[in-house]
Amino acid sequence: MSTRLVGGHLQQALFNLPPGDFAKGERGIAALAGREAEFRAGVETALAYAHETGVKRLHMMAGLADPDDATAQATYRASLAYAADALAPHGIELLLEPINGKDMPGYFLNDFDRAAAYVRESGRANVRLQFDMYHCELIHGDVAGRLKALFPLVGHVQIASANGRHEPDDQGPDYPKLFALLDALGYDGFVGCEYRPRAGTSPARPAAGPAGRGVMPPFAWPVLVADIGGTNCRLALVEHAGAQPVPLARIATGSQATPEAALESVLILAVAGPLEGRVARLTNASWTFDGPVLGRALGLEQGLLVNDFEAQAASLAVLGDGDVTTLVAGDPEAGGTRLVLGPGTGFGAAALVTRAGRSVLVPTEAGHIGIGPEDPTEEKIWPALAAGLPRVTVEALLSGDGLVRFHRAVAASSGLREPDVSAADVTTLALDGEPAALMAVICFWRLLARVAGDLALAFKATGGVYLSGGIVPRL
Repeated sequence: MSTRLVGGHLQQALFNLPPGDFAKGERGIAALAGREAEFRAGVETALAYAHETGVKRLHMMAGLADPDDATAQATYRASLAYAADALAPHGIELLLEPINGKDMPGYFLNDFDRAAAYVRESGRANVRLQFDMYHCELIHGDVAGRLKALFPLVGHVQIASANGRHEPDDQGPDYPKLFALLDALGYDGFVGCEYRPRAGTSPARPAAGPAGRGVMPPFAWPVLVADIGGTNCRLALVEHAGAQPVPLARIATGSQATPEAALESVLILAVAGPLEGRVARLTNASWTFDGPVLGRALGLEQGLLVNDFEAQAASLAVLGDGDVTTLVAGDPEAGGTRLVLGPGTGFGAAALVTRAGRSVLVPTEAGHIGIGPEDPTEEKIWPALAAGLPRVTVEALLSGDGLVRFHRAVAASSGLREPDVSAADVTTLALDGEPAALMAVICFWRLLARVAGDLALAFKATGGVYLSGGIVPRL
């Protein structure tokens, strides 16, 4: 099973603890007195499977018993405690799922409120509710109301039509509204499609692209995305199309000699440097990315190598209101050019240009544009800013090193003793009100606003200007 999951680029969401003799009608043993030893052995078996498959959620089936029977209740509580404590050191959640009496007559856990009570009274953070909307509809109705009330306890969601447990339809529940509610509540877990397709299953086929246009083959999900700059290589997993990236790791770029040494598997690379054909070189670090060589070294089926801000420009096409924070409100032109820029280890910028219904990504090397002082404040500190630089560029000042350079220049022009600080230190000192650091951040912001305005004019960015990069969120 583990080999098939890896080979198919799949992640298994969960599985059940051993349910007893299913062929003889048993539906779990957690509430069955006298079966405690078997239950505990089943937990150990499930743990072994979880380690092999990488599963982080296990569902504990209760069994067929009277939910009001005191012995069954005590047995169920003891089983829950044992399983939860056994799974917790491995980072695995224990899920409790209420099941309706029509599909499973006599099932012990047949009420969502009672299941929630067991979750709460357990006092264990890894005990969660498996919220099957189909069962909720048949047991209680008002799926939305119970989802809102019980959401803090929910660890997994499942769906099906209330009409024959087929794929979702207009017979209820109202899944468009329920999915919108899940988004509003901030649910970021799996949604299991636990239903019986009316027409049976069929092999998945890639959708055809628009006639006459070249269409890139779809990626095999999940996809590992790497945002690679001069300081850090950040990795995230996108489990399926439209899913939010799940952060995995951050690797110091300088800690590894080559990208192959840093990455065991990668499908998309967004690289902070110019792309020449199928090769990219980091501007502020020593790594070189040769697409074909990297693909062969890592055994990849396919990959995409792009400039980091080119990738961010592509994201502008799908950003929603909740994905951005407005600094200066405006009236963006529909279909207007959008620009994204920002400082990090270096400085990047790219544009998304839309013409005749088609979008084109325009990467730049704007960080290497020359720049000079514009007002008396900048003229006063400019000699110190330019010291040691053969040429003053945007990236020399609007970057992590640039923020340190601003701090040094402000301290020198004010006759202050400048401590040996990093960009992160300057940010912290500014938040604490240290005068030189605070003025350095102000000068940094003013220059960033000037450069953003100049680039907006150059690109005629009537669709909006977006700030990104590793430094701006910290300021």
